[in-house]
Amino acid sequence: MEKITLNVNMHCDGCVKRISKALSEIKEVRKYDISLKKQQLSLELENIDFLDKIISVIEDLGFEVSK
Repeated sequence: MEKITLNVNMHCDGCVKRISKALSEIKEVRKYDISLKKQQLSLELENIDFLDKIISVIEDLGFEVSK
């Protein structure tokens, strides 16, 4: 398992719900925690090679993501 934290530009609970729904559909994501207050997403991934895919999914939802 790989653990990583990403910074995600979120504004409301709706943002959190959209990201959460998308992450729940990605089998390579084992666990995740989204902090609206910190504007962060903590992930446990099956393999770090899937990180770019996950970032792309979040960006496709309209959010800015940085490592």
